[in-house]
Amino acid sequence: MKNSTPYSMRIHWSDEDGCFIGTCPEFPHTSGFGNSPTDAASELGTAIELAVQTHKEEGWPLPEPAMIKEYSGQLRLRLPRSMHAHLAARALAEGVSINTMIVAAVAATLGTKETTGLTPAVSSK
Repeated sequence: MKNSTPYSMRIHWSDEDGCFIGTCPEFPHTSGFGNSPTDAASELGTAIELAVQTHKEEGWPLPEPAMIKEYSGQLRLRLPRSMHAHLAARALAEGVSINTMIVAAVAATLGTKETTGLTPAVSSK
């Protein structure tokens, strides 16, 4: 069977199993195994189609397919006043905005290369 469903697939290597494993977040107990990512995806596609078929035969509701989310790049963040003051002072000392300071701290924490060259206002304590 070829996967013609709109459901998500995640493929990863398992040292424990010695093969690639495909999982479907919408059907948590559904998986496929293979010696390559392609094989695992193919097996998972078959498993997803069988899960959909079973849900329909049993009259169970189908889970909603996960959609690719788009993010605006904006969020509202609430901080204790003292932390806000500390960030503002640090940003002023660095000559950048509070936003730039927060982006640098988050990027450093996530380990991304999107840092701005600033020393993040995070403690190693």
